[in-house]
Amino acid sequence: MEIIIDQRIELLGVIQTICGYWDNFLQKYMGKLSYQCNYRNEVKKYFEIYKKHETIKLYNKLCNENSDISHYYQFVLILSHSELPELNVITNYNNNFYNNLSQNNNWINFIKNMKQFYKDTNFKLFFENNKNEYKKLLYDFGNKDEILKNTQCIFDFLSIKDNSNYKTIISSLVMGCYGINIKINELKALNYTIMCPEDYKNSKYVFDYGEPMQHILWHEISHTVINNLTKIYIDEFNIENMKIPEKIIDIGYSEIQTFINEYIIRSIVYLLTELFEGDNSAVLQYKNEENFGFTEIDKIKDFMVKNCVENNKLIKEKYKKLIHYVIEIIKKSYCA
Repeated sequence: MEIIIDQRIELLGVIQTICGYWDNFLQKYMGKLSYQCNYRNEVKKYFEIYKKHETIKLYNKLCNENSDISHYYQFVLILSHSELPELNVITNYNNNFYNNLSQNNNWINFIKNMKQFYKDTNFKLFFENNKNEYKKLLYDFGNKDEILKNTQCIFDFLSIKDNSNYKTIISSLVMGCYGINIKINELKALNYTIMCPEDYKNSKYVFDYGEPMQHILWHEISHTVINNLTKIYIDEFNIENMKIPEKIIDIGYSEIQTFINEYIIRSIVYLLTELFEGDNSAVLQYKNEENFGFTEIDKIKDFMVKNCVENNKLIKEKYKKLIHYVIEIIKKSYCA
């Protein structure tokens, strides 16, 4: 697994910053603005003269047309293209997340415009001139060897023998944490986690998520496997009339399949915390999940251990049982 700064995400972050995308998002849903740092100020200063660029106009138009468009889909779209400056489509696989945006010609045009924006603004020069800032960002994220050591358990649990196709992207312009699986074809996939600072204090990027950063990495890496496993079996279950609690919707999970995935993944993190950090850490992890509204992870964890885990590894052939149990738990706890 590599820990990197990705030019594609950074260029998208520049466009979002110029358009005030994250400030608008945070004001709407959290009543606050993005944290401030020298690098963001440099972005605004350097790209000020390009506010009327066609790429900026198109991005504003796309966001206005669908104000609730997920930034997750935007990341999937850009990562489904090759590195800059080419930005060629690299997937011919039926990827629903990619197709949701790419079927809209305006989003296809946006990718084309991004290529032009890259050239017109001499983004390559800007990126090169900020290499020291990116090194600082990676340094503040944490010791690479320690991070790789602490994430090995999730790769083992998910039976990922070779994690060389995993990259953790760090960016100070975008917000949140994400796990993304880009299927190139039936045999090949690229996997990304995106990790962003929560704040900037005393000249340091702060990665404080209310729980250990390694737990967030376990969570996002799990998405690259669990989302696909759920997709295989979900059509065998009747989930149409299942309800999602308002508390869960308020933190950004409005689809029942996503709710199911979140429950399973959070239970996995809870299990790994118990196995590798002990009961005290597990208790804190449980309380954290309970505060978010995931009150049944102890039951799901116990079921997983008894029915779907052997030698600290998830038995994927038994995953269907796990989905069934989680659906029944949700129906009983939230839909009665």
